[in-house]
Amino acid sequence: MIIGRFTNEIENVLARLKMILISTGVLVMILAGIGGFFYADSSLKPVEKIIDTAKNIEENNLNERIKVKTQDELGRLASTLNQMISRLEKAFEQQKQFTADVSHDLRTPLSIIQAESSLSLKKDRSIEEYKKSLELILEETSYMSEIIDKLLFLARSDNKTQFYNFTKTNLKSLLEEVIKKVSPLYLNKGLALEVAKLEELYIRADKDKLKEAIINILDNSLKYTDKGKVTISSVKKGNFAKISIEDTGRGIPKEDLNRIFDRFYRGDKARTSSEKSTGLGLAIVKEIVNAHDGRIEVKSEVGKGTVFSLFLPIEK
Repeated sequence: MIIGRFTNEIENVLARLKMILISTGVLVMILAGIGGFFYADSSLKPVEKIIDTAKNIEENNLNERIKVKTQDELGRLASTLNQMISRLEKAFEQQKQFTADVSHDLRTPLSIIQAESSLSLKKDRSIEEYKKSLELILEETSYMSEIIDKLLFLARSDNKTQFYNFTKTNLKSLLEEVIKKVSPLYLNKGLALEVAKLEELYIRADKDKLKEAIINILDNSLKYTDKGKVTISSVKKGNFAKISIEDTGRGIPKEDLNRIFDRFYRGDKARTSSEKSTGLGLAIVKEIVNAHDGRIEVKSEVGKGTVFSLFLPIEK
């Protein structure tokens, strides 16, 4: 049996279904577009806030930060930018302090030279008085020259252009040369420079730079040790040669220990001392030790003394 049916009804149903699908598709696309617009607008608002904050940040207001409200990708981006701004703020503050310190340290000797020169020109003086004036001017000029030389060294170190001539070095011989050079200075002050133990060790070093670092520490001990002695030693400590310089000086306050290697930093006692100090010696020591792949440690107690320990890799 063959059963037949008119197709008009089926075609009408399909036509209506087609219209429904088209209308639904258009409606979905419109709703998706509207929803996407609002979603994109809400998603881009945090980006706009980041851009606005970044535009407002200048050298004089580096304390501004981007508000972080989410932990998604934008939140992590804002946190990263905040960390970068914090580092920039710290760098700018250090630069400002550095500039102020340099200006202060150079202004003082310049003022002394200017005053002494003016006095010498205004009235006649005896030969002895002229000699004293010239000696004072020479002293202040040497002090300025020392500051400039140290600043140039640190600038080259920062730019990674400081040259080091590394060679296999007998540490015992190097220390003996240093001791021979500084002993008269200790003798003049009535201090004893004692040698505890100098082991026969070899390191890879720039002899002149390393001598300068050790002399800077010994000079520091000489300035701030009024009585007693300074002891120097070198021993093997694992894979390192340990150089120790121990004094019976005034000691360093606990709150100053973390800052003594900062450029131009001077503790209160150093500031009031009659001894001149550029405040750059220990900063240079740290740079030299770091260049030798070493490290430096300090232990101190006020009224009892200080121990500087340099650890340098042993040459195998």
